[in-house]
Amino acid sequence: MQKKRLILAVLLALPLSIAGCGNSEERATAAETANIIPPAGETAETGETAATAPYAAAPDITVPGVPGTIIPDQTFEADLDGWGSVTFASLAPETASPASDGMYPDVRFCLVKDGNVLYEFPGWNEEYTSPDQFLAVSAVAFRDYNEDGLQDVITLCEYESTPDSDYRMARVFFQLQDRQGFEEDRSLTEYLLKNHLTDSIASILGAKEDYRDYSASLNGQSETQEQLKIIAENKDMWIGNPEYADDLYQYAVTDLDRNGRYEVIVSNMGGTGMYTYNRFFEVNENCDGLTECSTDFVEGDSQPDLMTGSMGGPDALPNTMSTLDTYVNDQGMFCYAVYDMVKNGAAEYYENIRSLTLQDGMIRTAPIASRTTIYDGETPTVTCSDADGNPISEEEYESAADRYFAGWEKRETRLGWQSVKDLGNTVDEITAQLEQSLNVYQDKNPFDPTPLSVLMWIE
Repeated sequence: MQKKRLILAVLLALPLSIAGCGNSEERATAAETANIIPPAGETAETGETAATAPYAAAPDITVPGVPGTIIPDQTFEADLDGWGSVTFASLAPETASPASDGMYPDVRFCLVKDGNVLYEFPGWNEEYTSPDQFLAVSAVAFRDYNEDGLQDVITLCEYESTPDSDYRMARVFFQLQDRQGFEEDRSLTEYLLKNHLTDSIASILGAKEDYRDYSASLNGQSETQEQLKIIAENKDMWIGNPEYADDLYQYAVTDLDRNGRYEVIVSNMGGTGMYTYNRFFEVNENCDGLTECSTDFVEGDSQPDLMTGSMGGPDALPNTMSTLDTYVNDQGMFCYAVYDMVKNGAAEYYENIRSLTLQDGMIRTAPIASRTTIYDGETPTVTCSDADGNPISEEEYESAADRYFAGWEKRETRLGWQSVKDLGNTVDEITAQLEQSLNVYQDKNPFDPTPLSVLMWIE
């Protein structure tokens, strides 16, 4: 437990000057003046804005059945939505000593009316204990934090993780819509603590918009994991068995049409002619399975060398990245210039450039240009032509895609290829491998994840 406290201190402890804390006497004085809910809109000595509703310090009360000592300056008469006129009671632990397991008793909060406890707010755990020592309640506020029409409760408390390291922790208890009660958003608690937004109620309120964006990103990560799991669960559908040589047999996760539903591309290359074959599978609209995309590929013909991208040819290695030249028009349509090269023996090489798009579950291609290289002696004969068969120079061949997509914005798309032969055995293993591929596509470092949780003692 001491180790957990030290971890928390290293990650999260704020200097006392930042948190507005001082020595124990100063903390006691601060606790007496930190009430940010003075009567009827007045401003507290801390300079924080008072609540708009008329909250006033409560008279002496008792809280039957709940251990702890009333904190008078953080106990209020309040008129809460759905509860009527109640007393919000803050109760300090009766002892500051840890139990045999190293855990300290924690602060408790209750709603009281006519001598009866109507509701006790949830603690970190069922035992209402903490690995860090509770010091004081710095502030309490009643605000509609999530703007659902119901007042929520914000508490700001001080804790000591080591003798020289104090910090403030903010907790927002949201009123439930379907029944009487409150629920804490642990993710919000972590976000405020990790970003040092716990010095005042104003800081907590000011973080609402940024937290919404952060929460939306977490939801996006959850949706991504769900889609990758769907692909993993349907691996037998897409790994298949290549019908032709598989000197190189790989997969990559993409979103070529940018519709928010991921695809897995399975590509194999091999044989003396270095033929390539591709299959595309997309998460379906219901997000409960995979659908194979149809293509306009001609059976028997070599298909784009997606594993080598703009390089073309057979020069690809397992578990590497390829780059596709990408073009975007004013309507947000994404097209790709894809390359293919096949050979006939050691003397004949045939290359072509095509456009490729994915729309409505269909892969469509169109010819852009081609190049043929024939070795007859030491000097090769090179001929190039456009899509209509008209002769062009090698220089024009190299720039054919840019001219074909003239007026479109040019970008790059990175594909992270991994060998099908190295695919894991379980859904979790495969999901993790798919995520590594997706991270390359999203231009992220798959080996540098950002931890989502910094409160290592909250379990």
